[in-house]
Amino acid sequence: MPDGDEVTDMEVSAPSRARLERLMEVCSVGLVERESEVRSVFLAALAGEHCLLIGPPGTAKSEVARRLRHAFADGAFFERLLTRFSVPEELFGPLSIKRLEADEYHRLTEGYLPTATVAFLDEIFKANSAILNSLLTLLNERSFDNGVERVSVPLVSVIGASNELPEGTELEALHDRFLIRRMVAPVSPAGFDALLDTGDEWAPPTAELLGRGELRALRERARRVSMPAGVRSFLGALRERLAETSTFRVSDRRWRKLGQLLRVAVAAEERDEVALADCGVVLWCLWSTEEELRELPALVAATLRTQVADEIARLGEVAETLAVKVAEEAAAEEQASDDEGRLLWRGEDGEPTIQRPHRAAKSTTGDPLYVAPREMKKVGGRVAYTFAELWEHHYSASPDGYHRLEVWTANPAHEHREDVEQTPYLVPKRYAAQHLASRRDQLRALLSALTEHRAALGDREASPGLWHLPRLGDAGPLDECRQRVEAAIPRLTEALATVETMEAREP
Repeated sequence: MPDGDEVTDMEVSAPSRARLERLMEVCSVGLVERESEVRSVFLAALAGEHCLLIGPPGTAKSEVARRLRHAFADGAFFERLLTRFSVPEELFGPLSIKRLEADEYHRLTEGYLPTATVAFLDEIFKANSAILNSLLTLLNERSFDNGVERVSVPLVSVIGASNELPEGTELEALHDRFLIRRMVAPVSPAGFDALLDTGDEWAPPTAELLGRGELRALRERARRVSMPAGVRSFLGALRERLAETSTFRVSDRRWRKLGQLLRVAVAAEERDEVALADCGVVLWCLWSTEEELRELPALVAATLRTQVADEIARLGEVAETLAVKVAEEAAAEEQASDDEGRLLWRGEDGEPTIQRPHRAAKSTTGDPLYVAPREMKKVGGRVAYTFAELWEHHYSASPDGYHRLEVWTANPAHEHREDVEQTPYLVPKRYAAQHLASRRDQLRALLSALTEHRAALGDREASPGLWHLPRLGDAGPLDECRQRVEAAIPRLTEALATVETMEAREP
């Protein structure tokens, strides 16, 4: 498929999401309950991959493939029904008689599969060994061995169809070349009325068709799409879970191509990061048998629960505990001390002081109390007496006792004083620099992990997106995860700011 006008790749932009949406909607017109399959073959083509449609006859598999051919501005479409008796000439073209006369083995490929942009191979698993090797090379490497020459082919995507899954190991390699695999069921009872009203008329799109340069631009954009750690962790855990089963055998090549497919799917939606919701495509890519197709959704949902939901719940609990601890530490106070280590108290003026405030003591009747003279015999070991008690127990025995008593009590130094209830002078508690640095590192690590999870969760779980991908499981767990993350991140951000403030005030 040539690029048409003399335009360099750098001048060609990737197709917009809105444009792809319109094109897929047009190509789905008149196909009852086949919009998802149409989008699947589009996604495969945009990523340069192949799609396999499996289902009984009469379920519009061939029509879905033919619709895809009309999405491209130029290029050829090739279609063939394979049987056990199909020969290579039917797919790759007849041998050139003239070249044979010159002892050269060369096929005339014009109009055949090696010159096609989009191809539909019906009953593909009936391909025999005479066809298989050339077909594998063409599908995987986009090249064709024409005699002694290996030539590149313009193939964008092959849509394969079959009434049943392959049996036998000789077809495993061919089966593995189809990254997206869809089971196509007859129209449901809910869509039956629409099926009865559907005619054969369909007008192919004539505008906004895709060019090869645009596909290259989209794939270049896809290379810049990032995959958050949360998505990588989920896919890695799923790979381990599938490897533990006795049935699933997913090749490294398929995992690599799945990563590329995810990035193309996201780039087509004009986003920059893969989200967990995008990983619904694994339900189209990671099964080979009907048994695996039945088991895969439960395995994916279990992985989502243990690797994502449980981990986010744990991180959320740690985040709350840590935020509460930081708040407690920030609010903690201790009694201040001066440079000599003496405790400080709040004076009557509110300022710190090392002096403990005192006041003149009084008896229970309100009379002032005085300390006893040294020579006085203490009554019951008491140290403080009223004026009357001093007279009675000591001064009354002396001729000038009253005068001496008046002199004694008039001296302020002889007043009995008592401590006033003291208020410690409190200041924010100080922590060791190592402790605060440890808290800061804890918060930053936790905040980074939750931010990665937020990126992986995305904000589009409720939306079908451009590709109408299946859900990884019930929407509830992801919604709950999103709520936990959105609640925890502000708490941690606030706690981190608090710790940094505490660090800044330390000398």
